[in-house]
Amino acid sequence: MQKTDYQDKIRKLAKSRKLEWKKHALKRLLERGITRQAVFNALNKCEIIESYIKDNPLPSFLLLGYDGAEPLHILVALDEENDLLWVITVYKPTSDEWENEFKTRRNR
Repeated sequence: MQKTDYQDKIRKLAKSRKLEWKKHALKRLLERGITRQAVFNALNKCEIIESYIKDNPLPSFLLLGYDGAEPLHILVALDEENDLLWVITVYKPTSDEWENEFKTRRNR
């Protein structure tokens, strides 16, 4: 499957709200003041910025999306067999770790 195919599949699952939330993700949302609605908003037009196709047990992807003007990074695992998207964690990227467009990690 191509990157755009994965991206389309992720957006489709998010739009139909076929998501499961890992406990870690829910905990981080509370700690970071991010709402589930903000995550849904960001997933609508998300872009894959890193792919971990060989992750076990499911391929995972780091996504960049926006809730209004607010950038969010969302780590998800794609469960194609069960037609589900697992939200693993969510955070607001910073310019300390990411280049201005929040798509490229800064070299340390």
